[in-house]
Amino acid sequence: MSAEINKQIHSILRSLLKADNNILMVVLSDRTGLTIARVSQLLLGDTMKGQDFIGAIATAVFTAAAEQGSALQLGHLGILVAEFESGKILTAQSGNGILVVVTTDEATLGVVRMKMLDTAAKLVNILDQYHPKRVLPEKDVGKSLVDALKELDF
Repeated sequence: MSAEINKQIHSILRSLLKADNNILMVVLSDRTGLTIARVSQLLLGDTMKGQDFIGAIATAVFTAAAEQGSALQLGHLGILVAEFESGKILTAQSGNGILVVVTTDEATLGVVRMKMLDTAAKLVNILDQYHPKRVLPEKDVGKSLVDALKELDF
């Protein structure tokens, strides 16, 4: 990835991070779960520092949830929200990547969701240049998880 594209991605992610003081971390990963970029608040606790595996886990969970919804013919998965005692993890597809936002439990979900969708849309063209395949096809109805995993390059 070129330095210019990297700079663009970090700028877009920082804008999302600054959208709400309760956003702790924003991670962008590729379709295999590898972290492309990550930005975070300066004062993160030790438990959140160096968490490079977040993108991999988020990609796996998002893909599994999308497969589950597809099997039930519920349509396209927008944003996946996981709520915990001390915060939330929101995950969405952004073209060829997965966008992950980690918040405190006090984050305003409506604002975070709106900013997250806006950020995902901004990243689509950049990520399409970086990786030509989408994480999930536009129409994934009827595709099994096994078939989806076969498309991943390992």
